[in-house]
Amino acid sequence: MGPAVKDTASKLIATLCASLTAFVGAAFFAAVLFAQTTISFAADARRPEEPERLDRSCLTVNEADVNTRKGYNYRELVHQAFVGGKTREYIEIIYTASNSFERFSGRSAWQKFSLHEVDPYDQRFTSCTAAGIENNSFHYYANWNKPGYRASAEIWLTPDRKKLLKVIRRYPPDKKEFPFSTVISTFDYNAQAAKRPNDASIVTRGVRTNDPTCDAVNTAYVKTRRSREYSEVIYEVDEDGSLDALREIRITKTKQFEKHPLASSWSTYDPDNWTIVDRDGPKFSDCSFGEEAKLGSEQATHYTARWHKFPYVADIDIWVSGKDGRTMKTLRRYDDPNWEFRTQAVIELYNYDPASAITPSDVNGG
Repeated sequence: MGPAVKDTASKLIATLCASLTAFVGAAFFAAVLFAQTTISFAADARRPEEPERLDRSCLTVNEADVNTRKGYNYRELVHQAFVGGKTREYIEIIYTASNSFERFSGRSAWQKFSLHEVDPYDQRFTSCTAAGIENNSFHYYANWNKPGYRASAEIWLTPDRKKLLKVIRRYPPDKKEFPFSTVISTFDYNAQAAKRPNDASIVTRGVRTNDPTCDAVNTAYVKTRRSREYSEVIYEVDEDGSLDALREIRITKTKQFEKHPLASSWSTYDPDNWTIVDRDGPKFSDCSFGEEAKLGSEQATHYTARWHKFPYVADIDIWVSGKDGRTMKTLRRYDDPNWEFRTQAVIELYNYDPASAITPSDVNGG
């Protein structure tokens, strides 16, 4: 074999060896990549019966949320946000191993609640977008979800990305979970700051049964809420006694329409769910024996009671129609502070004339 042939053969062998090495390397890298992908997918597919629910963009954020809610000896401070960057503390929550304790700002009494089991695959956050690192904290934008509520959210995680550090929720005006639309939650994992409150400061919550003194009031409330084709107007009562119309509500056979006097059109909703039991006990408690009264020219029965709609509490006067047993008027005087309305007192007037509850012609999106 001549030198030229030997040289050509050597080059060919070298090329084949290099190609084989590259192929083996590529195959090994592909195998590793496939294994990592398989592991990652297996982590994503923890719910094989509902794989479409898993939002892979939020795996880290949802894991941090679950870690936070499964933990204990930490506290959450909830603040109301104002234009200009100012905030005001609304509620403090302490989480122990089996209970949470909540205290509204300015109050010394705590309420005790049992903790719900946390679903380890809960999709509290969806459509997450990483926004970088701020002060050693990982920052994200996302949608926040909870049965009955949705909000846009900003999330900051602890430096190890294992727990929540801060969450800002911005609710739509018509579907708020709190008395305000922008809610800031900060999380404190200092066990000393999250000590269980003293027993003397813990208020026992009401039992979730009806108050027998309120049977007549509950009957009137049920008759009212089961009605269709009626209307309500809610008025804020100023300190001088003048009334400012805040909201008009029309209940048709299938829909509920609401409008503020200054709004250009009506909003529409499915009829509100209602119950005579509130989160912490009966909606009405400590009712007085009814007294005969007149509302305008109509005969009525007048009751006083305590009204509960978590987190709001008020003294309430109720006038019930002597003709059909439905509510004609209520006057609520809220405990201080009143977070639900601008004024401390609110009047609600009911009209059962079907003509007052016709479907509006100017409905949002209609």
